Order: sequence, then structure tokens, then C-alpha cells
Amino acid sequence: MDDAKGKEVGELLATAPIGTIVEHGRDGDGRFGQIKSAPSGKFWWRRAWADGAWWSWCDVSVIDIDVIRRPARIVPASEADNNPATRGPIVATETRTGSARAILDRAAAALAAIGVECRVSEHRETAVAAALAGAPVLSLSLSATVYAPDEVIP
Repeated sequence: MDDAKGKEVGELLATAPIGTIVEHGRDGDGRFGQIKSAPSGKFWWRRAWADGAWWSWCDVSVIDIDVIRRPARIVPASEADNNPATRGPIVATETRTGSARAILDRAAAALAAIGVECRVSEHRETAVAAALAGAPVLSLSLSATVYAPDEVIP
């Protein structure tokens, strides 16, 4: 579906009717995956082997954040069992800024999980600074404050 081009798994699952099959890009092992929403907040998920053959569907209640953020497309049920490579690449519209911000957000969340106060900020440089750099510049910063630095993490 062209209207799904360049969207992420989470965005498509949030707006698609129950039963829609969302196919995401290759994972670290080079495999595609498919997620199908089900009633009661559950999902069905499967991955493709390197040769394009699909695993069996399994039900899951939580989808990893890295999968949620992957580029995705909607696949008609009639084509879902075909080798995903025959549908061509899944186009990503990720920008350098979006990717950097996502990395900083994940780092801030990991630090917050161990009790470190974090803040991610961004600042767009002035036209003069951009001209000096030869391109537009956006500065992203992650600041972390550790209170009780010698405290043992429970």
C-alpha cells in the first residue's frame, strides 16, 4: 500500500484495523518479520528464514521497541506467505536527526532506569553558524546527573 510507505511498525499498527499484516525490515540476522494485530491488545508475530520461508505465527503481548521503530509496510493477507524479498526493499525515511534523537532517547531511558536524571535537548544553530559549517547544523545533547554516585544499584 503506497500510503504506508516510509512508516514505522508502531505507526502502522496503531492505525490499522485488527488483522492487518505489517511487515518490517530485516533484523540483525537479515530476516524480515510480520506482525498482525489481534483483539485484546495481543499480536501475532513471525519471522522469515533467510530463504524467505516463514516461521509459524506465535502470539505476543509486547513488541520490542527496536521492532516498533523499524520501517514497515502493510502486506495483503493473500501475499503474506510469499517470500518478502519479492516485494522489494522496505523504504525508510529516517533522517540523521531522527536516528540520533532516537539513540539519545534510548540512552536517556536506560540511564533513568538506574536512577540517573537525564535530559535530551536540541538547538538549531543560527544561519551564520550554518553558513560557516557549510550546512544546517542541529546540536543534540544528553546531560546526565548522578545523585549519590557511590550508591549500589538495587
